[in-house]
Amino acid sequence: CAHALAQDNTLLIIGDDIGVEAIACYGEDDSATPTPNISALASGGVLFRNAYAAPLCSPTRAQIHTGRYGFRTGVGAPGHAMKEEEITLPEILEKVGYATALIGKWHLAGRGSSPEHPNKAGWSHFSGSLGGVLRPPDTYFRWNKTVNGKRQSCEVYATSENVNDALLWIRDQKKPWVCIVNFNSAHSPLHLPPEELYASDVEPEGPEG
Repeated sequence: CAHALAQDNTLLIIGDDIGVEAIACYGEDDSATPTPNISALASGGVLFRNAYAAPLCSPTRAQIHTGRYGFRTGVGAPGHAMKEEEITLPEILEKVGYATALIGKWHLAGRGSSPEHPNKAGWSHFSGSLGGVLRPPDTYFRWNKTVNGKRQSCEVYATSENVNDALLWIRDQKKPWVCIVNFNSAHSPLHLPPEELYASDVEPEGPEG
């Protein structure tokens, strides 16, 4: 922790239920949907080709927060609650001067958990959905949003709302920060996003970007 401030800010973006075969810049599937923004990031970064994540949503999230395997956290399947006594990434980072925020999907609060569960797990700011899949009557266009323990209805497309919330929070920070943005998409329910968020005339890109 004494060396944690060597890098000022960190933004981690997580897409839900996306494999490398669905991302054009990996070149695993010629029929992959064009992902030009991801390809632009990859062209100036690194593609991890020998890495592992739990093939389920909640266990992977708990591992990111704690650095521990699912059989240790007790989060071995979707819907299992992460225990509040776990030592988490934001709790450690805030002790060395970071501001922390988690935006978007949580899915680590079990049935009956407090709407403040993400905050109790160490995140000083949380804005997003507590549960997993957006189930009827919720959709990506009308869903229940929780902001630091307070619930409200949101009618802004969920992906756009998450991005806007993250940008607003980052803009207001006065010290080094760590922000995780967990998108609900591309998880079901499957749908077409608003037209302004996709381009149908972009050609698929290969591994060279």
